[in-house]
Amino acid sequence: MDYLQAEQKLVTRAWIDEVGVVMSAIRGFTHRRRLQTDCRVVLFELAGDPELHVNVTHDHPTTSPAGWSGPGVVPGGFVHNRRFDRGQPSAIARHIHAMVFAPRQRAAAAPRRTL
Repeated sequence: MDYLQAEQKLVTRAWIDEVGVVMSAIRGFTHRRRLQTDCRVVLFELAGDPELHVNVTHDHPTTSPAGWSGPGVVPGGFVHNRRFDRGQPSAIARHIHAMVFAPRQRAAAAPRRTL
């Protein structure tokens, strides 16, 4: 069963309003479209860094939409990261949507999961 899990790990209140809107949008992603793989989204801040960071982790390697770094191989799968310095929550949600629904990467091009 494919599922979408989302969480926030904010250390300040700087992004609280935007993240609330984005989290609501993420919860609606699967109402009209089925996931191809399990997916975990984490929106977070780092102390001393004003940017909002977003990690999207899939069980299987996926392509990287423009603006996303990765994939990196982690114990939970294959992670892509993107940072936002400001922006409309709807635009941030669109970028996350593109990563959540990114197509699987072809086996020959996929990084190996060795952990």
